[in-house]
Amino acid sequence: MGSNPNSRKWGLTPFLGLVLSGSGVAHAECVSPHPRIQAIADKDDLRLPDVPKISLDAARKKFAKAYAPIDALVYTEGTSYSASKTLEKLWRLYGLARASGECSPELSQLLTTIAVIEFKRSYPVEATVFAESALSINDLSTPDAADDAIDLHYLVAEAADDPAVGIQHMEAALAAAPLDPKLELLERFGLRQRLGYWLHEAKRTSEARDNNLRLLSDLEREYGKEDANLLGVLENLAQNNYELKQFDSSEAYLKRCMALAVKHQRLEVESRMLFQLGVLAYERGSLEEARSYMKARVEHAQRNPGKGLLEQALSTRDQLEERILADKR
Repeated sequence: MGSNPNSRKWGLTPFLGLVLSGSGVAHAECVSPHPRIQAIADKDDLRLPDVPKISLDAARKKFAKAYAPIDALVYTEGTSYSASKTLEKLWRLYGLARASGECSPELSQLLTTIAVIEFKRSYPVEATVFAESALSINDLSTPDAADDAIDLHYLVAEAADDPAVGIQHMEAALAAAPLDPKLELLERFGLRQRLGYWLHEAKRTSEARDNNLRLLSDLEREYGKEDANLLGVLENLAQNNYELKQFDSSEAYLKRCMALAVKHQRLEVESRMLFQLGVLAYERGSLEEARSYMKARVEHAQRNPGKGLLEQALSTRDQLEERILADKR
């Protein structure tokens, strides 16, 4: 890992919506992750290979030769592979990785790739264990190590149910970002936006809004005020302000987001903005305005068939009418 920026899984995407009611830092003393890995192997009846009795140099050379094609397979964009068979190949290298050092870059690299595959095949618990084990021996000593650490922190955050864990790992990823020269600017922005998500989830809404305001300013400075990269953070700021009862500001961000969506022909975003504006109008007691937005959403979906928008638009329109009727009882 660390060799292919196309493996990134984050970006500037919205994370919220109005609705109808391991650290990765350098270690002074490394502790082998093997006992934790052995416990997983025992639970899964997996026999781990023995550590070969060869020199450190020989182990590293043999590992590098055997691992290279697996790295290319997993991290090259557009390739497909069998997760189970690839994991079998990786586990066969576990002894060599340990022979390279109990806290070696080779072992960290191996555990990182296992974590990535487990995450991709929707095993978040296992992915987290391997990711945390890899982070425990990742000393950020090289750009590739920093690249791995950033991906691992992101992975653990995505697998987390606890916002505090998400915040911890996104902050750690951002701390490692300056050490990774291959990390693209838009990816850095994506990490910051994800931190805003976790702050919001932790009910630290003012901090989330401040984070997103700084992000918006930087995006505007880098890409201009009409760029599609602003869509996600504008929507998130609308949600931040909604939660803070700043409804006028929330509405302004939703309308700006919708205007950009129209300009860049982002049909799903435009539909979502019509819905969220309708919800906001309902929450403010402007029932006819809410109905108008929901109607506009249905008409928008009818003008754009085949996008899967109509069923959802009709459903939320009906939900609104049910809410209005219930409120009168």
